[in-house]
Amino acid sequence: MECKKHSKASDYTVREFCKKWQAKRNMWRHTEYCQFRIQYYRSHSDGHNSGSENTQQKRILGVKRGQSLIASAVLMVRRRCQN
Repeated sequence: MECKKHSKASDYTVREFCKKWQAKRNMWRHTEYCQFRIQYYRSHSDGHNSGSENTQQKRILGVKRGQSLIASAVLMVRRRCQN
């Protein structure tokens, strides 16, 4: 009789697109075929088939906002270190 290995909770993680629990060892396979992921990248592609110009602007503004937050956090730390 063969003993089965029991999986630990740490062997699983939630997929970022479809929110399904997947074993980490099978992540690469699921990532390749996940329909939610494929649909997301189709609707957010940067090529000629991209969505509306408004969608592109929102993405760019989101990136710029993130960069601004990081820059302001770095400046705060520098100011604290100087004082």
